[in-house]
Amino acid sequence: MNRSSKVPLYKQLKQKIKKDIQDSFYQIGQIIPTEQDFCEEFAISRQTVREAITELVNEGLVERVQGKGTIVKARGPVARNRYMTGIIVPGLDLFISKIVVGVEKVLSKYNYKLLFANTDSDLELQKKYIKELKDEEVSGMIVFPAEDKNVDEQIKELEAEGFPLVIIDRILENVDANYVTVNNTGGGYKAVDYLINLNHRHIGFVSHCFWKTSSVKDRFAGYKKALKEYQLPLEEKNILSYNPYDINKKATIDMISRYLTKNDRPTALFAVNDLIAIDLINICRRLAIRIPDDLSIIGFDNSELLTRLNIPLTTIAQPKEEIGVKAAQLLIEQVENNSPRERLVLPTKLIIRKSCDILNKKQPNKCKETYFS
Repeated sequence: MNRSSKVPLYKQLKQKIKKDIQDSFYQIGQIIPTEQDFCEEFAISRQTVREAITELVNEGLVERVQGKGTIVKARGPVARNRYMTGIIVPGLDLFISKIVVGVEKVLSKYNYKLLFANTDSDLELQKKYIKELKDEEVSGMIVFPAEDKNVDEQIKELEAEGFPLVIIDRILENVDANYVTVNNTGGGYKAVDYLINLNHRHIGFVSHCFWKTSSVKDRFAGYKKALKEYQLPLEEKNILSYNPYDINKKATIDMISRYLTKNDRPTALFAVNDLIAIDLINICRRLAIRIPDDLSIIGFDNSELLTRLNIPLTTIAQPKEEIGVKAAQLLIEQVENNSPRERLVLPTKLIIRKSCDILNKKQPNKCKETYFS
């Protein structure tokens, strides 16, 4: 029993007994352990056991027979398919594909199969796919939440039911579940610390417009932390955000161009991810702004897309495949052992390439080639 969970103990016990019935651990007509047995096994009160049994009676799964005990009456709905799991993602790019590869490596090792759903960051699609996967009786889900969400009542309901669940990349404020994320704050800090050690003092932060996403907030927190540590001002004029889906629209290009050509433009930019960094580099090329001679840019993710750039991008690497591996391991543990929930925070790594340069090469700098955060 997970006493740190927000799911009441009687609900947890009910789900365990229900799963044991559906998995045929208890056969129809078999007497299940007594209230006292459950009390001693899980160190819970008799009232807690009674509440769990009462709900199972109301659902028609067990019946109390005077003089005998509590007997399994039916299996209830079709049992979950133990070896079928689902993953829901907000898109299908190279970053997410690597995560899925990690998930599949672990699941295939344990003979689990994987159903895949892509929401394109559409919350309604996310709701639809969660329902469909539950209808398919999957044994658990890995969810990479839709963009720009920090609260999700539907995912909270899954967690409250005790449904095996792992959330990746992003933290949802109201959901106590298994999580696998990276140290986004540390990664953001290291990116800006690196730029500062290249003698930059006016450093911009460029992001997409989805500020509710926890990874974006955390990377911005790392940006602010580095500025504060070096006693550099946090200036609103150095912060830019835009809708990446509008990058081909004239209004968006014009807005970014104005930011890049203003007289007091930052000398270096921290892009919230590599896709934003690529947008910036492409627009700089049109404006004849030389990278890194005129402007240094650092990204975040270490996307495979970087191999297509003329200027190799310095970036913060995420362990993409490892995120998937850890998520699958947590999911199997919860499905098979009802293990306590965990929050895993994986390290990031600074990858130094050619998109950043020392601002004043006459001054020494203290930067390292690579380091973890």
